[in-house]
Amino acid sequence: MAHELLQPNDSGTPLLGATTNPKIRRNSRLTVADSITDYNSGTLNSEPIHSRETKSISMPQRHEGTGHVNSSSSSSPPSSSPPSSSSSSDHYIDPNLLVASSPREDHWPGRNIRCCCDRVWMGSGGHSVPITLALTVVPVSFFMVFVLGDNINTNAFRAAVGETIIIACYGFTGALLSSSIITLLLAATTEPGIIPRQPRWKEPVPPSDALNLCSTFPFKYCHTCNIYRPHRAKHCSFCNNCVLVFDHHCPWTGNCVGLRNYHYFLWFVTTINLLCTFVTGVCVARFCLEVKERGSMGLAVSSCPYAVGVGIFAFLVLITTLPLWFYHILTLLPKGETTNENLRATYANDRNPFNKGFCSNFITACGTPSQPSMTIGWKTKLQEEHAFLKEMRRRGHGI
Repeated sequence: MAHELLQPNDSGTPLLGATTNPKIRRNSRLTVADSITDYNSGTLNSEPIHSRETKSISMPQRHEGTGHVNSSSSSSPPSSSPPSSSSSSDHYIDPNLLVASSPREDHWPGRNIRCCCDRVWMGSGGHSVPITLALTVVPVSFFMVFVLGDNINTNAFRAAVGETIIIACYGFTGALLSSSIITLLLAATTEPGIIPRQPRWKEPVPPSDALNLCSTFPFKYCHTCNIYRPHRAKHCSFCNNCVLVFDHHCPWTGNCVGLRNYHYFLWFVTTINLLCTFVTGVCVARFCLEVKERGSMGLAVSSCPYAVGVGIFAFLVLITTLPLWFYHILTLLPKGETTNENLRATYANDRNPFNKGFCSNFITACGTPSQPSMTIGWKTKLQEEHAFLKEMRRRGHGI
């Protein structure tokens, strides 16, 4: 899966607002103060708003029902026209849009779980991570204690392979278990590539199109986030955010799998399959040796019940996760596609411009992307937006 990314323009800003019907706003013109330009640059000018000139901006045309950008107008900057001195509405923006855009200063608009001073970003299903950890750690612990650790007099496998091999099995199991836990936590707590929302009163600006793909793959407008999504991005209905290079929402990590955490997800699936394969193999080997030594399957089961139970559980996990691993390695990476693109047959009739061959796709997918998080400093920007909206309401309502 290729992780190329089209960077959005600087004018595509962060933040929020409740969903409004774009049909109402399609041809509307809003008059706003020049402080919007100040806000785009990340600062609020201290000059009083009433002393500045005003300008009006218009929403770009969007095709009915498709959400695609009109290619004839999407690349042009927002149109500006001087306000009419006879219209008192030039000094205001729509109060309904101000109310719809009103944020809480400390509230992220999506359903993500944030902690550790926003260093940890979990998805809407973050509560499932402890369950995944328990399903990973508990069976492996039973395996190490009751399958490998039985007394040599009652453990046919230990008696057959010797203490040196048993110690090596302990080390290999511990290494795979540690790798699985680490990659699971990284996949679950890494911000996947969220594209922050724009306020409802801001005009969405399409991102740059360095590869000239708009004629074949137009940018799509997200009604919830009030942005034009870059190519390969998608809005996750579980986390309620647009995510760069969206692959899927994983129920086991409780997080979206996207540009910034896909490699962690891929390594997690790989280590889980290796761990389940090894545990299943050792459990089967011990059961077969017990049958050979005791002469019947019934006596073998009674002598090593944990080997039977853990082996069956590990095999069930293996037949569930191994097809997923093969799907990503043998289907998606050779095509340079994401799960979302493959299921939707995005490139069924067109060449995939992000496919650079299996080796390049594999190296890109397994490596750490250089894309920094776009959510850095979201709380400060949200507070600035809140201050701007407060001043706009004061001015608009004459308070």
